[in-house]
Amino acid sequence: GEASTHTLIRINAERGWGSFGWEISVSTKGQVRIYRALPDAKPKTYSLSKQELRQLVSDLKDERPWELPSQLGTSVVDGPSRKVDIVLDDRRIHFGLYSLPSGVSISSLGRESGVLARGFRVCERVRSLARDERLQPCTE
Repeated sequence: GEASTHTLIRINAERGWGSFGWEISVSTKGQVRIYRALPDAKPKTYSLSKQELRQLVSDLKDERPWELPSQLGTSVVDGPSRKVDIVLDDRRIHFGLYSLPSGVSISSLGRESGVLARGFRVCERVRSLARDERLQPCTE
């Protein structure tokens, strides 16, 4: 039933002034729900295999999101924001991802161990589950 489905991770992405970008949630059972604002505005759902779900949880844990500060990046008026909610091992984690600070290159985020890079990798890992290139990347 609905009550037994808990959210593993949810990301809500907006592009300034409350304009809606996309939302992706993954339940603890591996149900992926992708909601993209216009033009289709209808949620798309599919299920991860057990192996894919295990891999996702493992990848999320690799970034140790429970150590991340609640705000990452630079909050810019009219800039993007992504609200990330995660529950890992009964730990509730919440952080916001904003604009990349000037001078930070996107290419370096894939390798760095800093908190900013880890937050963006968490976001991109989940965005990739949508299999939809039209979704605004977490770095833009």
